[in-house]
Amino acid sequence: MTHYILYRGRTAELNATWQGIPGRVICRGKGKGPHNVLIETKIGRVVVPGRNVRVIRGE
Repeated sequence: MTHYILYRGRTAELNATWQGIPGRVICRGKGKGPHNVLIETKIGRVVVPGRNVRVIRGE
């Protein structure tokens, strides 16, 4: 399943390199803390907050 990275507001400017890039979720955090997601994209791997990852529908 393909996902894409979506940043909004101030973080969109800070993380413009990763904005809107499709990728594959490798793992998700399940602990009490933040639920971060590790995503593998064409330009590399990145860890982002889970709330900034969206599923691409229709694939």
